[in-house]
Amino acid sequence: MAQWKKVLTDRGRALDASSVGKIFSFTGAACSDGSVAMDVLHEQTALSGKSNPLSITAISSEGAARKLRLQLKNDALTARFQLRQIGVFAQVADGAPILYQIMQRDEPETIPAALDSPNYVADYLVNTTVENAAQVTAIIDSAAYLTRGEMGTAGGIASLGEDGKVPAAQLPVMDFDPAGSAAAVQTALSGHTGDNVRHLTAAERTAWNAKADGASTSAHISNTNNPHGVTAAQVGAVPLSGGTLTGNLDIAKTIASVVLRTGDSSNRLSGRLMKNANVEGTVDDGLYLTDYGADGSEATLKIQGGQQRLRIKLGGTDYAVYHEGSKPTPADIGAARLICGSYIGTGTAGVSNPCSITFEAAPKLIYLLGSKKPNGVFTWYSLKDHSDSSGHYLWGIYMGALTTVYTENTGFLTDSTELGATSYGKKSSDGKTYYWYVDMASLSSSQQAYGPGLQCNVSGNTYYYAALC
Repeated sequence: MAQWKKVLTDRGRALDASSVGKIFSFTGAACSDGSVAMDVLHEQTALSGKSNPLSITAISSEGAARKLRLQLKNDALTARFQLRQIGVFAQVADGAPILYQIMQRDEPETIPAALDSPNYVADYLVNTTVENAAQVTAIIDSAAYLTRGEMGTAGGIASLGEDGKVPAAQLPVMDFDPAGSAAAVQTALSGHTGDNVRHLTAAERTAWNAKADGASTSAHISNTNNPHGVTAAQVGAVPLSGGTLTGNLDIAKTIASVVLRTGDSSNRLSGRLMKNANVEGTVDDGLYLTDYGADGSEATLKIQGGQQRLRIKLGGTDYAVYHEGSKPTPADIGAARLICGSYIGTGTAGVSNPCSITFEAAPKLIYLLGSKKPNGVFTWYSLKDHSDSSGHYLWGIYMGALTTVYTENTGFLTDSTELGATSYGKKSSDGKTYYWYVDMASLSSSQQAYGPGLQCNVSGNTYYYAALC
């Protein structure tokens, strides 16, 4: 027995992949007498050899599986035809049809010529798949013959029995009284007319007609003046005259207020408890407790959980309340801040090698406390005048006297050998950085080596300073 091999062509797989959400149509089929090697069958874009058309007579689907019924007629064959290949063609939307699936026999099937076997018809049932399309259709050839194989089968047409009638097995289920007896009809009719669930009795109709008309009921429904006199207690509400809540009171509002009023005739506002539910940690977030005086003045306590702060507003002015969890900074209370630090000498000096110290805030006063040599020996500086009998010293700088331009005698200086060195200092535009250097041009060539020591920048020495900001 001949064996068929079927494959989706490469172009067929691409067509299926491109059909997502589109209409996929089988446009036709054909057979041919050619063949190719089985391992390259999927690469084919057309049938091999001489071909003849096939008609699509039916299509059925189950999931992605599709069954096509194909029909071959020999009315155009003038000679016998050796059928080896069958191809199915398809398109997506308005695209050009391509060879979607190809089947090939290992042995040919002989199709007789029209003169040898008039009205010869062969049916082929082809199984294929279409996985991605939104809808699958086929162009059915209405000129195809009806074969015996299609009679009395699913997807075909009904056949006739020997009595010329359609057999009962091919008819739908007849779920009615085949006898059609009057007694059966009467029994069903009596049961229906006596069903008081589906029909009103005379007493029920009278009671129904006595009901209020639509206008009356509509007026009652729209009456919002509590026509039944329902009390707050009956519906579980707190009356306006006062009461007790046994649960939490949740007010679902971005800015929620509980307003307290006095009971006098003026009914003036005496207090408000308000929660501003803006993003936690913002300026507005917080719980406000406000008291209003008779003269219109107010006092507000603001609690900010996200910022761990308390604030009091009196007479329109907002004040911070400090506590152990929110201590004031020196700036909050107008106090100077003491900042201490150190730097390591680099062994350079002069206008091209200035030293600098940068602080978190602009300092008002800087004092060079002393230094430590690499061997651990400390030298602590005493506050002296710029010059005395033992040399020139400058270890304290008042930053308020400096500008952003270098000024003479404003840089740190340690001239214990009375070399007559001059220092220069300045500050940055934001006042946070102090710069200084020693003028090396005032020193002789033999004195140049003293430069780093004069500039307080001996290599490896640690220099300690303190500043008030």
